[in-house]
Amino acid sequence: LGAAVGHHEANRCLALVSVVFSKAIAWGLYRGENPARGVTRFAEAKRERFLSPDEAGRLLEALRAEENPSWRAYFLLLLLLGTRRAELLRLRWADVDLRARVISIGETKNGRPLTLPLPEAAVAVLRSIPRQALGRDGVVEVSPWVFPGVGKTGHLTEPWAAWERIREA
Repeated sequence: LGAAVGHHEANRCLALVSVVFSKAIAWGLYRGENPARGVTRFAEAKRERFLSPDEAGRLLEALRAEENPSWRAYFLLLLLLGTRRAELLRLRWADVDLRARVISIGETKNGRPLTLPLPEAAVAVLRSIPRQALGRDGVVEVSPWVFPGVGKTGHLTEPWAAWERIREA
């Protein structure tokens, strides 16, 4: 598998097989040892990729041309703040203090709350975001979310389609 699809993908498949068999054993659906146990994973080189100045300029140009103001602001803030995708998507206006120039993220991956300082450019982006959104019933309403959406969470959740559109631009 490593030769066919690459070491990274082979390691992910091995991890999946291991979890599936571990659950099957725990639930009494499989008797025996986990066949993934003891299989040596491929060494993975940490990938570090930085944008060249030309790429960064083209990305900013594509972001400026993005028609959806929420996605435009979201990706700019990701670049400026370095937060995790879901942490920023779940950001509420109550967690934004533009006077003190900080945001508070209560739900982080490591379980600890995080307060981040906001550079002036991030403050400008946050001020540009409309505080009203189209609700599920088509009525314009004030949203508690910085990045409101019409799904069941109330906020945007999946940036992949917007990111693909921006990358293509």
